[in-house]
Amino acid sequence: MHWETINAFRERYPAVEVRDTLYEIDGSIVTCSGGTATFDLILHALARRHSAQVAGSVSEQFLHSEIRAPEARQRLPADRRAGTWAPELVRAVDIMETNVETPLSLAQVARSGRASDSGVMARLFVAQPSAVRRNATYAGIRLERARGLLRHGNLTVGEVALATGFASPAHFARAYKARHGCRPSADRAAGVQD
Repeated sequence: MHWETINAFRERYPAVEVRDTLYEIDGSIVTCSGGTATFDLILHALARRHSAQVAGSVSEQFLHSEIRAPEARQRLPADRRAGTWAPELVRAVDIMETNVETPLSLAQVARSGRASDSGVMARLFVAQPSAVRRNATYAGIRLERARGLLRHGNLTVGEVALATGFASPAHFARAYKARHGCRPSADRAAGVQD
């Protein structure tokens, strides 16, 4: 399943096992997360049916420099998504992305990210360019997750607020509008039309 829709799917169907692999082959059932992963699936099938050399030739013709395995990451690593290479901040972004519903304190993130304390983490963060700060803030991470849930899921705005760690729908709506320039309900409507 595509990374952008996986969280909404998990919220809607918690009992279903979902994998974030590029593609899955289970006997005669083949699924793919979309995008260029489809091409990786085709190259994999060519290698199985013909040879790795044939798949490599086709890959080269399309200027596709690597044939990715099914378990390759769908998303860019946290350092590239956040735009920073400071190891403590990269770990902090990973920790924040995995603790969206129940956000941790900055001190907890700092300890988990192996920074000596939250002051060190804050100084590292402030030293980053503004674009990095915008993408790596806990609120930014939570609001991006909220946008995905609104556009690709069926949770109410209140349920999305709770699922992304906001204490109230009103607080969530204000933060969402400040970040995305529209009310959550407007993004919900836009997602339904997509």
